[in-house]
Amino acid sequence: MVEESTAPPRARPKVPYADITRYRQYQLKYRSRPEYKARSGRWYAENRERAKARMREYHARNKDRLNAARRARNTPESQREAHLKKYGLTLADFADMLTAQRNRCAICRTPEPTKKGWHVDHDHATGRVRGILCHYCNQLLANAKDSPERLLAAVAYLSHEAVVAGKVH
Repeated sequence: MVEESTAPPRARPKVPYADITRYRQYQLKYRSRPEYKARSGRWYAENRERAKARMREYHARNKDRLNAARRARNTPESQREAHLKKYGLTLADFADMLTAQRNRCAICRTPEPTKKGWHVDHDHATGRVRGILCHYCNQLLANAKDSPERLLAAVAYLSHEAVVAGKVH
């Protein structure tokens, strides 16, 4: 059971900024200071059960609002946007790249991605985005460990096998 506090409720500090966004930026900056983190960490260590109880109560009171916000954040488009952000791309950048490739895979030129959709191909060493690939071509490069030598060796192997099997035109 949570003890009821007899202290008067804390008054909200007066906003030192006319713009609430700037005030929130100030709050974030303040809360990132080492002395604030140390003090709040000590408080949490001393009041762990109280803090957990407060959080449970808050979530119980605001369950519908929190779930609605979570659903709004987890749309397929927002998930795609977050994934592209890892590569420094926006949805518009991705669409522009795909349009520049004529809506086809950069390697096999297929117009249809698999169920897994299009993949952003990037150089693992530099992080530079190279193009948009279908799932199979992305796996081809991944399995070859992005090695041109390995891919050329595979081409030579397949070419030799085609000659042996008499499949060369």
